[in-house]
Amino acid sequence: MTTRFPPPLPFPPRTPKTRLLLLLSLLFFFAGGSKSVFSSSSSSDDDDDDDDLLHQHHRDVRDTALSLLVNDRDVTETDSYVYTTLAMPETAHSVTSFEPVADMAVVHHMLLFGCREREASKTLKKIRVGGMFSSSSSSTNGGEGEPRGAVCANEDEQEAVLFAWGKNAAPLHMPQNVGFRIGGGEAKNTYNSLVLEVHYLDPNGAVDSSNNRNGKSGVIVHARKGFPISSAATLVWATGFHLPPGKEEVKVEATCVYDQPRALKAFGFRVHTHELGRRVTLERMVGGAGRTGNRERRGKGVLLLERDPQLPQEFEQIAEKKLIIAPGDVLRTTCYFNTMSRTAVTKAGWGHTNEMCNLYLMVHSDEPASLSCMSKGGASFDISIGTGSSGTQSFIGTRPFATDLKISKSNPPLTVKMNVRDKETFRIGQVGGVVVEPGGEFAWVFHRGPKVVWDEYSFDVETNEYVGSKTPIDVETILRIHLVTGAIDRKFGKDKHFMPHGISLSPDAKEVWVTDCGLHQVITYDAVTGKMLNEFGTAMQPFRKMPNSEGQHHGAHGFCKPTAVEILADGSFFVADGYCNHRVAIYNDKHVYVGDTIVRDEMQLNVPHALAISMDGTELAVADRENYRVMLFDIVVDAEGGGEVSLKERAKIDVREYGLPYGLSAVKANDKQLAGYYIMTWNRKINEQSTVKILSVWPMDLGNPREDIVDGNAIFDIASFDIEGGAEYTQYPHGISAWSGAETTKTSRSQYYGKNGGSLLRRNGIDILIGYTRDLIDTSESNLIEWFLGVAVDDAESTENRALVDFVNVSESNDAYATDLAFIAVLMLFSFFIFHATLAGFNRVVSVDKSN
Repeated sequence: MTTRFPPPLPFPPRTPKTRLLLLLSLLFFFAGGSKSVFSSSSSSDDDDDDDDLLHQHHRDVRDTALSLLVNDRDVTETDSYVYTTLAMPETAHSVTSFEPVADMAVVHHMLLFGCREREASKTLKKIRVGGMFSSSSSSTNGGEGEPRGAVCANEDEQEAVLFAWGKNAAPLHMPQNVGFRIGGGEAKNTYNSLVLEVHYLDPNGAVDSSNNRNGKSGVIVHARKGFPISSAATLVWATGFHLPPGKEEVKVEATCVYDQPRALKAFGFRVHTHELGRRVTLERMVGGAGRTGNRERRGKGVLLLERDPQLPQEFEQIAEKKLIIAPGDVLRTTCYFNTMSRTAVTKAGWGHTNEMCNLYLMVHSDEPASLSCMSKGGASFDISIGTGSSGTQSFIGTRPFATDLKISKSNPPLTVKMNVRDKETFRIGQVGGVVVEPGGEFAWVFHRGPKVVWDEYSFDVETNEYVGSKTPIDVETILRIHLVTGAIDRKFGKDKHFMPHGISLSPDAKEVWVTDCGLHQVITYDAVTGKMLNEFGTAMQPFRKMPNSEGQHHGAHGFCKPTAVEILADGSFFVADGYCNHRVAIYNDKHVYVGDTIVRDEMQLNVPHALAISMDGTELAVADRENYRVMLFDIVVDAEGGGEVSLKERAKIDVREYGLPYGLSAVKANDKQLAGYYIMTWNRKINEQSTVKILSVWPMDLGNPREDIVDGNAIFDIASFDIEGGAEYTQYPHGISAWSGAETTKTSRSQYYGKNGGSLLRRNGIDILIGYTRDLIDTSESNLIEWFLGVAVDDAESTENRALVDFVNVSESNDAYATDLAFIAVLMLFSFFIFHATLAGFNRVVSVDKSN
């Protein structure tokens, strides 16, 4: 299957370890012996002291305590930094909680880093004074001091922050089934050693007598055997700066683009400044600066998180906010300082008289992605651990050659079903639109049901009124489909729509937006409940915008067969008002119409059929279908005019030699250097003459994409890939959604797949969903087909392509089905034994009662 996520856990479990654990759990449940088995706990040193330090939380007795503690008596100077390293267990573990052991009168802050290697760094100085990255040996408190050395043994490794503490912050307990991966040796994306940094404010400070530290400071890490279901990671913002004195407010910013493939679920955040900090914010940017800073524009920030850094610097829980970090998100941290108490410039530094600007965001996903942002201009995050599907340590340096890539139908194919257990395929009607959620686990489909088709009799030629069915479609038209199992996860929209067309998601994936050409409306739904939230336009009444009409709100009265919609983080949105008005309408964050796109040349838009927003959120692409081109517009934010959004034409991409651009999607994850626009073209011919192509549109120079324009035409590296398989796959394509993914391939080649174990070949590339508008009567194929664009299996071993392939270990034989049957038989036999043993005991009791 061409997606990274595993399906929901089947029953019975498919791994020997899981089967054994389940059998043991049942055994000890009936025998009453569970407490004696899991009662042991261990720590690395000073066991008796550490046990006294544990807070009485509801901690599972199965946890292992890993202590990283230092003796306060070893520190003699203010602003001393002390480091201690601890190797993790050789077996896989998951961190369940962090317990700080410190007092703010003595300790200024603590940072806990994770490293891949078990051995300690050879250059890290255990006790030193002064700035963290300084190279001089000048006096303390000046931001200089002794050099620190590398935190991790591999000096090229970007250190990852697992935990941070300051100002008597409370312990941090991980959410259920979420934890940091530690131990496990050669396992991917795990930490095999932890390094603790303790910044002593005053080793002789007056300590609260109730704080029973026994003269030690540090962190106790509680962990449990086995990797977590969802892996935790930390995103860190930090930057250098100088603060002028005597100012009531000075702002320091750090902005980065998240361009990894996984959607990250945030569950906690922490901010850190020194005494001058007043507040720290995290914002999602709209129309923000480009990746390189060229033609940099002041973007508009949408507030996500905010905290006073003078409060206890703990990780505030934010699970209820359901904050999702999605590929393409531009995220800005801003620290606000008050320097009225200073008479000289204050530098960023690690002494307590210096200042800092940090925000730590804890997230989780199926694989960890610890990242750091130190940019002011919107560059990508630096990677500490976890880089997407390949699990490699760093970005692929160069984009693969297009000639080495091939598009093929996913194997196994996507089969849509009403639920996981359903054996019958659910047949989707004509697909108006399709969009994949951030991260690539679920797809949303807007379809027309089994009866409705768009033909020459659907609309009145003169008025554009819908004259097809008099009643709305009597099935759920909006489907959420799990892309591994094919099961329909959510469905709604029954008895509400007449001619479904486009579908899109809000940036936080909490809202579903659709366009209905029969209703001539744009409608929004709650993505979870299916409740209708908003309607734009007048139902069943097409609005024709007259040429050269004047007046501020001349286009605000509605739409005429709208085709697509795209939404910005602040709530502003764009509507491709496609078949009649041939425009893109612009609505602000208050959902008020503010204008249309303006095209400079005489060839105005002609059926704008699809929309897509660029990787960094600064550009809107429009599939100008009947003009055989894709138009690019800058998303301009008037920061001084209330944050109004407008569009400014920038360039166009001519695709005439390939066909008409029906579908358009933007891949925003750049872990494989394949980020860019993906255009689906069709020559609109039938039978054997029909051709469908996928165009990958990559900037010629990803580091400087905004300079690739000549005479108004965008200069891109365009590669064309033919959809093959005959007329079933090359007729009536309508929409696409593309995302960064991977495909695991079984081959007969022994180096990839062994009979009793070995490796599977995993190819990394781009997944593409194509929605078709074929009449179900005329085809046996699905109207929703998944394709994969990646390195051909036969070319996977070449040196140039090894960056796009990976190997997945297989620990059990191919005959998993037979193994599962054997497991079921053993489990049934065990249950039969327990049942009869219980029945025998019951009979003895009954016999005694009768004798009395």
